[in-house]
Amino acid sequence: MRRLFLSMAEDVRTMIIKLADRVHNIQTVEVHPEDKIYKRCLESLEIYAPIAGRLGMIKFKEEIENKAFPHVHPEEYKKIKNLAENKLDQKENFFETTIEKIKERLKDEPLDIDEIRIKKKGLYEIYKENKKQDRDLKLYDLIAIIVVVSSPQVCYDTLGYLHSFYKPVRDRIKDYISQPKPNGYQSLHTTVFNDGNLVEFQIRTNKMDLEAKHGAATYWSEENSTDSLPEAEIISFYGRRRKDYDYKTSRPGP
Repeated sequence: MRRLFLSMAEDVRTMIIKLADRVHNIQTVEVHPEDKIYKRCLESLEIYAPIAGRLGMIKFKEEIENKAFPHVHPEEYKKIKNLAENKLDQKENFFETTIEKIKERLKDEPLDIDEIRIKKKGLYEIYKENKKQDRDLKLYDLIAIIVVVSSPQVCYDTLGYLHSFYKPVRDRIKDYISQPKPNGYQSLHTTVFNDGNLVEFQIRTNKMDLEAKHGAATYWSEENSTDSLPEAEIISFYGRRRKDYDYKTSRPGP
């Protein structure tokens, strides 16, 4: 592990490949004995997922967490899964209706909005937040509405329009555009009152949205001249190399 971090300090691509290796392995972790499953998943949660988060590689982070969480904390996983499902069942069409209302209200405004979508938060992320806050789950713990726009200025304009429609929760307005997170993440966050519910919005540009998903891996596709999603390309690349290696090492000697 020490050598891994030293190599990462020299070239972050080493860590990206190592994370791809971990995602590749954890996708089929159930084939291993139970003791190895627990050990590998615990290591994934405590070491690899935080590193992926630090590099802004949220898709890798969430995939590792979602696969490892049930094996490391099975009771907590079942509990938080049931709580989240029950909460969302009560609001089955709420978010779709909210998005349609927003689109209708904004259609005549001078805003260049490319996409409005729902993002479900990972169960491990929900578990950690719930454990830290020690309170009942809120809707904004489970789902956020992502608004993707054309420029940083339109991000701020959209925030202003949303606050004219809905009353904001003052201590939940976060400007990560002017003050990005340490991993480079940029977005505007706000939580508003909507029909007796608290709803979280995240507003960002297309570039910010891409980097929010892929982090350091965003530049993989640029360097390798590919239009594939960075994580998909990395895992595919790793998988091909791994198969070649396994084939060569499994062949009998001369």
